[in-house]
This record gives sequence, structure tokens and C-alpha cells, in this order.
Amino acid sequence: MELGPGWMDLHAQVKIASKNWSKIFEFQKKKVEFAEKDGKKNWGGRIGDGENIDVEVVQTVTQEATGLTFDFKTSALKDSDMEALVFWIDVPASLFAKGSYRTEGKDSSYGDLPAELPQNHILSSGKLETVRLFNPDKSILFLAQFGEATNVTIQDGRKWGPYFSVLIHMFQGTLLKGESTKFSVTLRAAGTPDQSVAEFALDASKPRYSVRGLGGNYCFSIDSPEKDATLAQLKPQFARTEISLQQWQPRRGAPPTPNAGKVPREFELMRQLAQKKIPFIASIWQAPDWMCQPIEVKEGNRTVKYTGIKPEVWPEMIESIGAYLLHAKTEFQAEADYFSFNETDCGAKIKMSPEEHRDLIKRAGAQFEKLGLKTKCLLGDVSNPRVPRSFIQPALDDPEAMKYAGAVAFHAWNTGTAAEYTAWGDLAERLKLPLIVAEAGVDSSAWVDGSYRSFDNAVREMTQYQELFAYARPQAILYWEYTADYSLMQPDPSAKSNAKTAETERFALQKHWLTFIPPGSEALTISGGKEHVMLSAFRKAGENGAFDYTLNLSNAVWPRKARITGIPPEIKALNAVQTTRGSLMQQLSPMAPVNGVIEIELPARSLTTLTTMK
Repeated sequence: MELGPGWMDLHAQVKIASKNWSKIFEFQKKKVEFAEKDGKKNWGGRIGDGENIDVEVVQTVTQEATGLTFDFKTSALKDSDMEALVFWIDVPASLFAKGSYRTEGKDSSYGDLPAELPQNHILSSGKLETVRLFNPDKSILFLAQFGEATNVTIQDGRKWGPYFSVLIHMFQGTLLKGESTKFSVTLRAAGTPDQSVAEFALDASKPRYSVRGLGGNYCFSIDSPEKDATLAQLKPQFARTEISLQQWQPRRGAPPTPNAGKVPREFELMRQLAQKKIPFIASIWQAPDWMCQPIEVKEGNRTVKYTGIKPEVWPEMIESIGAYLLHAKTEFQAEADYFSFNETDCGAKIKMSPEEHRDLIKRAGAQFEKLGLKTKCLLGDVSNPRVPRSFIQPALDDPEAMKYAGAVAFHAWNTGTAAEYTAWGDLAERLKLPLIVAEAGVDSSAWVDGSYRSFDNAVREMTQYQELFAYARPQAILYWEYTADYSLMQPDPSAKSNAKTAETERFALQKHWLTFIPPGSEALTISGGKEHVMLSAFRKAGENGAFDYTLNLSNAVWPRKARITGIPPEIKALNAVQTTRGSLMQQLSPMAPVNGVIEIELPARSLTTLTTMK
């Protein structure tokens, strides 16, 4: 949303909550129709499960002098019993934390937008006509005005992501088949965004942590051209592959089938990684039917169905996993550095309890040791940085399990807060284990509509990497994914085929990280900075004892100026490489520090690398 010479990041969408908020439904991304006519933008689609709730929502957006007006028409395709039809608005907590809110209507109120997530995340609720949110110095206002008074909740959404949320209840109750309801909302932002200089101080004498390697996942679509292109052009320094256990041993009691399905390609990929001396993780998503059973898990006030592992087959499962990894070593000269079951905290494919996660590490680790494998287990490999520590606590409390834990790992989906990232880094440091971000990415559902390809997504990924460097202190970050799944490439219009071989901004961002932060780099201490403008700095020792230095300046918003002090006196010039929208890895004129200071103009939504590397 426009805000003076810049803008405010705002996410707004229609959601439907079933009774007691047991389920939340949204537009199915691939089934939303869009049209634009006479200055009005229209989206339409169905929301619901098709059984208890099935409605069609048409959303019309018009830019007016008073702001953006959203007109909604919701029609029931069958009797639909809803807790609420909600227009859900997320605004950045980074902008409004320590600010305030003021509402008007029957249940008007005012109060603070807290600096940290409070115990009660509901800040205000009642029948309202207007909601105003202010940043700390009241220089920026966000206004939501409703066509008629309705129930509205203001909540601290940092329980789930980096935002405050305004939940506007457009309808509550049962909408009978054939009935329709209408509602309108006008949104406006006013004020001037921060345009002051982003000031940074570098202390090159204080390394914080070392980087073992940056790279990506090669798990799905490993027969795609992107796999070979990224291996050759990005030259990853760390990787992750899939173990298709369901194809490796589909029948209980029968010998493994190393030539079945995708398995041969997995082994060949592991051989490639080993030949290139790229350390890698081997992870399981699915297990064969004979290992699995349906399970039910109580989550709050509801029971959720998952797929689990049968208790009686654990010895055979561990043996099968060990046989797969041993086959990779003996027949393909490829030995995995780490092993995991993917995201068992949330049951992405297989659900495990905290105790089962502990037992997996203990039993698999012992089996790998028995087979003479160097492979260690990942502690965690959880779905996002917000997963409670309780999931890994049984393993932490068991010395026998921790003996086989080789690294701490989490996935960065939907991003985390500085505190959440810091907690993972602190844990790894306390355990004296490396920290691996095994899946870096900002939207785990972006594959549905291909929105991962957008430049907006690229900017969010750029910021996520900078936040991980600043707070999590990882030894490895693995992008999801270096294959056709979440492809970093696009079809080359000059090519004869439709193969995706042309680089994108997202590809260029990965090239910045992998080219200028080689294995063995040490992250340096930085202070200062501005919201949305971040600096990461690294040094790498050379053969003669001298250091190469790299500074990465990311700007996620409008054009800004940055100033860096503390540049080491031995640096006489810094080569400059920049990626912006439509301009990839652009070579700029070298920059010379003046009295240890660099000043630079940063284009909107850009990554600029300053480096002594050639």
C-alpha cells in the first residue's frame, strides 16, 4: 500500500472459520479468477470444504481518493454454517510495535501495540466502525473503515508470524443456499516512511561464527535441467537429498529394490555430490505402507489424523534405512553426512512424537555406527522456527540420543522473529553442534500458484537470508529448492526448447551468497542499521594470512542511503556487484573507503555486495 514516497507491506485476504475455529478456509490459489475493468480489480473464487461450507466470494478493489475500497459479495452454493467470514489484514509488527491503536464504534477502545508478544494475544475486540493503528512516533497511520459496524478483533499475530492482525467479521452464522451477503472496507495509509541514512558500524576484529557451506535442496524433480544448471553454475557447498524409502523397500521381508522408481537417480545424485566433495543430508519424506499406520493426535480442542510408524516395525525400518545409506557408500562412493525424517513435528508426511524423534536419533545413530557409516542424525529438522523446544526436549535429555546428534536443524518457512532465530543459534552453540537451516524459504504454499517466481518473493527471500545471518548464526543454509520444484530459473526466450535455463533475480541472489561467502568464511560483528536495510559481513583467510572481506547490503524497500564505518584500513578498494529487479549480478565501479567509511546509494529492493574478492 502506498505510503508517501514508499509503501507499507500489507497482506489482506478473505478467510472462513468453521464452528469454534476448528478449521480455516481460504481461496484455492489456482482456482481464483481475476479480471480488471474500468479501474476496478475483481477476484472471484470458492471457499470451503464443499460439505459444511461452500460459498463463492467476489472481491472488487477500487483505488479512490479516500484509499483502497474493497467490496465483497458472498453467495452460498449450499447451506454454509460459519463461525465467521473474515477479511483478515496483516500489517508489519516491525513498523507498529511500541505504537498504539484507537477504535471507534459501540465498543471503542484505545491501547498500546506491545513491543513483545504478550501472554494474551487478543488486544481488542468488539463491534466497531473504524480501526486506527499508529507507529511509535505517530508519523504513520493505518486506517480501516467499515461500511457498517461489525465485530472486529485486533490481535498480536506474532504468535504465528511477524505482524499485527485486524480480523473484520463480515458475516457470522449460517448463510443458506442461494443467499448472499455484502460488505465493504476502505483501507488507507498516511504518513512518511523513514528515509534517513542507514548507519552501520563494522567490527572486523570480532568474528561471530564460521560458515561451513551454503547450498540447496535436491529432493524432488531431480531429473530436471535445473538440477544440472545449479550444480554447475551456483556450485553449492552443501546439499540435501531424498531417501525414497517407499520405493527402496516396498514389501516387508523382501530385499530392497535399488533400481525402482526414483531411487537410482538419488544414488547417482549422491555420487555427484560426493565427487564434488559437497557434504549432504539424506532425508526421508515417505515410508512404505507396511511401515505406516493411521494415528490421531489431540491438538487443542480437536483431533487431527496423521500417518505414523507402526511400533512393531521400527527395527526393520532402521535396518532398511541403514541398508540404503550403506548401498550409497559401497556402490556409489557417497556417504551422507547427516540423516533425518522430514518435518515429523507437523506430520508433513510422517508424524512422530517427541519421544519417537528421540528414539529415531538413538536407534538410527547406533545402526549407522554399527555399519561403519559416518552419518549422524539431525536434531529437529522441524517445519519452522516457531516449533516449541518441547519437540526435541526428550532427545536433549537423553545422553545416548545426543551421542548420535550431529547437528541442530530447522526449516525457515514463513520466517521467524529475531528472538526465535536467536534461540536456535543459542541452542546449537550450547550443544557445540553446527546449526543447519535445512530448508530456507518464505512461503511453503507458493508452489500452488507459482507465486514463488515473483520478485516480491525474491525480496522476502533476500531479507530472510540476512536475518538468518544476523540472528540464527547458521553453519549452513539450504535453499528450497535447486531443482524444478521452486525453480530458480525460467524459460529462455532465445532457446529452442521450453527448458528453464534463464536466470532470475532469485537465482542471482543465491549466486551472491554462494560466490562471496565461501566455506570457512567468518561472520563479523555489526551494529546499527535501519528497518528493512540490513548488512551482513564476512571474512575469509587466504593462504598468506591476509583476509578477503565481503559486505552484503540488502534494501527491501524504497531507495535508501547507507553508511558503513569500521572498514579495516588494509582495504583500499571494494568491488561492487548488485542485483535489482531486471538487473542480475551487475558489476559496478569499485568503491574506495575514505578513513574507514563507505557511503552508498541503495536502489529500491536490491542486494549490493562489496567485496575484496576478485
